[in-house]
Amino acid sequence: MAMNNPATTDDLVDRGYVIPEGSPVAQTRLDAAWRALQRELRKNGTSVEAVIATGWATLPDLADIIADAAMRVLSNPEGVQQEQHAIDDWSESRSLANSTMDMYFTSAEIAGLLPPVPTAGSMRYCQ
Repeated sequence: MAMNNPATTDDLVDRGYVIPEGSPVAQTRLDAAWRALQRELRKNGTSVEAVIATGWATLPDLADIIADAAMRVLSNPEGVQQEQHAIDDWSESRSLANSTMDMYFTSAEIAGLLPPVPTAGSMRYCQ
């Protein structure tokens, strides 16, 4: 049975987002983030259900990650990275980092959902 999205619009409101009355955009972005997280975990060879079952993350952890990803798009839908203005002889410059409103997760967010990767240790040889 598929799991439901653990993030709600209350998670966005708790982060300071004001949801326009009657607008479905906030829930739409949360749902998109939920699906994107599921895809991201599948690419890493696991699933949301496995992450929960192994205890690497809790439902509130997932809700935080989903809400944070949705907030990145909701708070800056055009993906403006840099903006400059001038007054005399008007000039304007905009740099868009994410002009397609892509949903993304930080490497720290994804790493927190995956089991630690054992690293090869070093050995010291004594004579």
